[in-house]
Amino acid sequence: MAAAASNSIYPVDLHDEEATHLPFATKVPRSDMQRQELPTPATYSPAAAADRRKRRIRSGGSRRSASCGGICCCIFSTLCGLLVASILVLGIAALVVWLILRPIRAPQYTVENIQFQSFNLSTPQQQSGILNSDILLTIEANNPNKKIGIIYESITTTVFFDGNELGSGVIPPFYQGHQNITTVTSHLSIVNYALTQSDADSLKTDIDNNSVPLEVRTSVKAKVKIGAFKSFAFWVHVTCNLSFSPPSLSSPNGTVINKSCKVTR
Repeated sequence: MAAAASNSIYPVDLHDEEATHLPFATKVPRSDMQRQELPTPATYSPAAAADRRKRRIRSGGSRRSASCGGICCCIFSTLCGLLVASILVLGIAALVVWLILRPIRAPQYTVENIQFQSFNLSTPQQQSGILNSDILLTIEANNPNKKIGIIYESITTTVFFDGNELGSGVIPPFYQGHQNITTVTSHLSIVNYALTQSDADSLKTDIDNNSVPLEVRTSVKAKVKIGAFKSFAFWVHVTCNLSFSPPSLSSPNGTVINKSCKVTR
C-alpha cells in the first residue's frame, strides 16, 4: 500500500497555496480540474460489513439447523414406524395363537390306584419294627387340550407314613398326545425299613384297625409341545392323602378306603 501511495499523482489547484506543498502533487490549471470528472471514492463502513457477516453466519447456521433437524425427524419417524409395526405384528401373532389354542386347559394328574403286593411289619428282638412292602402306584395323566401335546421328562413318586419317607420310584419319560388320558405305573420297594418305636406302635395300631394312612407325593417335570415348538420345562406336584386296608386273604392287594389329591405348581 505504501508503494502504491508513493507513485500516485494528485492534481491540485494552482491558486491553492497549501496544496502546492503536498508531496507528489502536480499543478494543474483550475480550468483543467473543472473539466475532469473525478470518480466517486469507495466508501467502507465497518457496521455494514459486520452486518453482512452476521447475515452470512445466520443463513449458514439456519441451513445446518434445517439439515440436522431433517435427519433427526427422519430417524424419529423411522423408529416410530418400526415400533408401531412391531406392536401390530406381535398383536396379530398373539391373536392367531390364542385362536388356535383356545381354550388352554391345564393337564390333570391323580393317583388312580394303589396296590400293596406285600405289606409286612415285623418286630425282631431288640428292634422296634421293620417294614417290608411292594407298592404299585397307578397314576393318571389327563391332557384335555386339542392342540397341545405334553412331553414328560420325569415323574417321581414318593410314599410317606407319618412324615417318614418309606420309598420312592421313577417313571420313564414319555409323550402324551392331544386330548389323551394316559395311565402309568410306578413300582416302589420298601426293604427292611427301620421304624422308631413310636412309629412302629402307631403303624401296628393302624393295621389292627384295618386303616393305614399314607401320603403319596408325585413330582412331574414336563414340557408343552405345539407343532415343532417346545416350551421350557415346568414342574407339577401332586400330593395325595389316602387310607388303605392292608392285604388279606379276602383282598390280596389291599383296598384304598379314601383318597384326596391336590395339584400345585
